[in-house]
Amino acid sequence: MSIEKYSPEALSPKRLRQWNLEKYHMFSMILEILIDNKQIINLPVSVSSISEMFQKQGIPIRDEKFAAKVNNALLHMDWIGLISIDEDIITLEDEGIKAYKDQRYHEIAANLYNAEQTRKLSVIAIWVASILSGLSIISTIAIACIKSCS
Repeated sequence: MSIEKYSPEALSPKRLRQWNLEKYHMFSMILEILIDNKQIINLPVSVSSISEMFQKQGIPIRDEKFAAKVNNALLHMDWIGLISIDEDIITLEDEGIKAYKDQRYHEIAANLYNAEQTRKLSVIAIWVASILSGLSIISTIAIACIKSCS
């Protein structure tokens, strides 16, 4: 496997939030494909097939760092013992099966996604409240001007 480095420690807080969402999504999806493969066809899963799956999904965001992001997720999963990588073949380890059964990474990904959606809704709510407050102030001033002119 060729390794391209992706350094999340150099990211802005906004990009770091996005990276964590992408990373835990990738962890859960890699576990999904390996479990499905193990239960259904039991053929080897390659790094390139994982990469193709993410290209079709659009997560992580397809940019110049796409391959590095996928490699980063795979290497982290290998390092923490969820999978092992030999040449281009990925094997599900016992810890990966346990993490899948616990839905550990699925839950983290879902929580991060919900947090991101809540953050977006909060920003929208603040904008709407600000606009409505501005309109209220303008209408109050307009009513006061109309009453003082009559």
